[in-house]
Parts: sequence; C-alpha cells; structure tokens
Amino acid sequence: EPDAAALAEIALMAAEEEFPRLEKSIALNYDDAKRTYEQAQDEYARFQETMREMSEKLAEYYLKSAEQDFESAQEELDQLVKMYEADELTEETEEIVLRRQKFQVEAAKFFVDYSKINHEYTMTVSIPRREEMLKTAVEAAKIEYERAKMAKSLGLNQQRYELQSLREARARSVANHAK
Repeated sequence: EPDAAALAEIALMAAEEEFPRLEKSIALNYDDAKRTYEQAQDEYARFQETMREMSEKLAEYYLKSAEQDFESAQEELDQLVKMYEADELTEETEEIVLRRQKFQVEAAKFFVDYSKINHEYTMTVSIPRREEMLKTAVEAAKIEYERAKMAKSLGLNQQRYELQSLREARARSVANHAK
C-alpha cells in the first residue's frame, strides 16, 4: 500500500513543476486568441470598407469589357463583309479573313455569356458568402478570446488555489509527523 504522505509529496512536486508552464500556456493562449479576434475584426472591416465594393466593381468591369469586345468583333466582321462585297479581292483571302473574324465574334460572344454567369455568381453567391464567412470568423474569434480571458483569470486562480492547498496539506503533514 503506497504511503499517503509520499503520494501527497509527489502531487505537490508535480503541481509546483507544472504551474509555471500552465501560467505561460494560458498567457500564450490568451495572446493568440486576442490577436486572432483583432485580425478577424480588421479583415471584416476591410471587406466592408473597400473589398466588397471593389469586388462588385470588378465583376461589373469584366462583364462590360466582355460585352465591348463582342461588339467590336461583331462591328469588325460587319465592316469586312461590306468591304469584301464591294471589293474585287480573291475569294480565298476573303474566306480566310471572314472565318477568322467569325471565330473572334463567337469567342467574344462566349466570353459575354461566361461573364454574365460569373457576374451573377460573384454578386449573389461569392461576395455574400465571403461576407458571411468573415462575420462568422469574427464571432468565433470573439468567443475564443472571451474563453481565453476567462481561463487567464479563473483558470490560473484555480490552479494557484489548488497548489496552495497542496502546500498547506504538506505543511500540516510535516507538522503532524514532527509531533
């Protein structure tokens, strides 16, 4: 049967040994949670202040650019057709140039269609999801920060109290043994 005093002595030694590490660990956890919370708040604010509007403007620009490219390609094709109808150039050259330009028109039309889908997705899905993710990150970081704050005050006090209790129990044990 192990000696109760020996077990108490070991428990005290372990608590004395562990306490400084616990103290440092709680402080690091607190600092990390505080930093994460502050960064999440900053990221969300930056999104609201600049990035959301910029993302919307960029989506609008890409769509407008695609539509203008399509219109230019179509105008160029129309002009080539008019020019070749009035001109005496060889048929083969006309066919090559017209085929290339028709492909440019098709490619530009495809890019307009793609840009419309992308624009709609950006405005209705991508941007709102990003906002929701950032907002949730702020809330989650706040919870972890508050938990770390509590652990820093209550957890450390509890460990300090338990260590003090072990010290007092040992002192009583030593005093009783001396008697």
